[in-house]
Amino acid sequence: MLSLRRKPPIFFVEIKTFVALNLGRARAAADDQMRTIFFDFSSDPLPPSKLIGISAMGTRFAVYEYTTNDHHLDPPRIIDHPDIVTDTAPKERWRDDIMEDSGEAKFKALVNEAKEMASGFGEGCECYFLRYSHPFTDLHHRTELMISAMGSCVV
Repeated sequence: MLSLRRKPPIFFVEIKTFVALNLGRARAAADDQMRTIFFDFSSDPLPPSKLIGISAMGTRFAVYEYTTNDHHLDPPRIIDHPDIVTDTAPKERWRDDIMEDSGEAKFKALVNEAKEMASGFGEGCECYFLRYSHPFTDLHHRTELMISAMGSCVV
């Protein structure tokens, strides 16, 4: 991963196509990827409160929050059972839809929360896109990561 400046990440979005939502393996890979991104970020200085990540599949999205003081990541990981087929990333996790009023409001509230956290750094806005490689890539997966230190930027 490339970082142009050493500003702590505040908010990121991991994007997949809508087709991935209906594939259990793709959802599990997206969940694993989100956890890997949080793990990678946790080795760097992070904001004093939390880091917000969005996993989007088409217009549907799931919210991941990592609290930096206790290293808690929500939603919790669902552990695969050795003998029973287990959906480790249920489709219901991506229940919010950006095209619906409630989903749009939730997404905007998360962006505003990230902007408020970033304002405490006293630095300007910096938004950029990075590729974050993941071994499970095919036509159903377009992996782009948006990291924002959003000071006073308009999103």
